[in-house]
Amino acid sequence: MERAATLGSVAAKLNIARSLASAPDQSQWPRALSLLQEVVKDRKLAQGAYYPLGRIMTFAGHGPDELRQGVEYLKRAVEFEPANADAQFLVGRAFQGGWGGTETNPKAAFAHFEAAAKLGDGRALRYIGMARLQGAGVEQNPAAALVDFKAAAERGNVWAMIDIAVMLATGEGVPADPPQARDWYAKAASRGSAHGLRGLGVMLYRGEGGAKDLVLGRAYLELAVAGGDDLAQQVAHELFGELSQADRAAVDQAKADWLKTHPTPRAD
Repeated sequence: MERAATLGSVAAKLNIARSLASAPDQSQWPRALSLLQEVVKDRKLAQGAYYPLGRIMTFAGHGPDELRQGVEYLKRAVEFEPANADAQFLVGRAFQGGWGGTETNPKAAFAHFEAAAKLGDGRALRYIGMARLQGAGVEQNPAAALVDFKAAAERGNVWAMIDIAVMLATGEGVPADPPQARDWYAKAASRGSAHGLRGLGVMLYRGEGGAKDLVLGRAYLELAVAGGDDLAQQVAHELFGELSQADRAAVDQAKADWLKTHPTPRAD
């Protein structure tokens, strides 16, 4: 393929660029971008370059002009590759968040999220749920939002697990169910969510949704702080008092036990 590209094959350049653009290592993006900018000039093969070119230019962080152009390429991509779930999702995010100067359009965002969800994108299911919860571009329907969040959670979407936990803990549009809320926070926490650990820690510390456990509650909140959760430090400051030497040892042991069997907490 490399030899064909060297000899001038535009198709080879496109294949190489798409491979480099989809690799986890973003250090290959500059070369992919250079190749794609050649390919997009070819009338016959330009359509295949729109998605990877748009994705790189949207996320490479080179400036507002590149972001604007990247979004335009992504919009073209969904015209020619309507079955591209990631392109549909990203265009939905562009309409939702006004990326690259795109005029915000909740209805258009919802339509693209819906298209991506039908193609199996769990992220899109979560955004559909948020739209229904907030009434953004679609009729407000918290009960339907909860169904969407659960569908996204079944596909491993940790933020959807958090959404479910918050709704059930607070009774936001649905009957409150603290025990189920605790379970959903625990599911998110088990996947490394600092936010999930914060929610679980608070419920354990206060005895919400089940038995009170001051040691585990404090341990999980401290892990959430270490994981970078924005609110965990504030919550910990409001809840915690001084610990005895024995309790300090118990909390530290609980944290160590958690880290042996779970991912390192993170806020993303």
